[in-house]
Amino acid sequence: TAFGAGLVVRDDNAKKYDSWQDLKGDVVGTMAGTDYTQSLMQSGIAKEVKVYDSPADMTRDLSLGRIAAGMNDYPILKAQAKAGGLKGMHVVEGYKPEHVSPMAFGVKKGNDKLLAEIDSALTAMKQDGTLQTIKDKWGMP
Repeated sequence: TAFGAGLVVRDDNAKKYDSWQDLKGDVVGTMAGTDYTQSLMQSGIAKEVKVYDSPADMTRDLSLGRIAAGMNDYPILKAQAKAGGLKGMHVVEGYKPEHVSPMAFGVKKGNDKLLAEIDSALTAMKQDGTLQTIKDKWGMP
């Protein structure tokens, strides 16, 4: 499974966002410490990039109209939406992030036993449908 940045906007925002090129002229919120924050800032596409330490602060400013769109890891936005934390807002499903990264587990070098156990469990979860059930639960494709 791989993911990139997701985009969230207010429900009353009718602008079409297919890529970050569509953020041109907008004030965009994004999360501190993410690779896409620096890329977006360096691109000069957005009118302004506001950097937030927490998703709750960013979505609060979005709901108040202080930013036009918010950018965060797609799975985090989907979990917020599923938990009811995006009232009056929605994740833009047609948005394609600039960069997509695979998800991975970090294992201490040399811990081959744990790595094999994780790989085995993930393979079994894919085969029996458990992984897809979890993804479906949280609204992930």
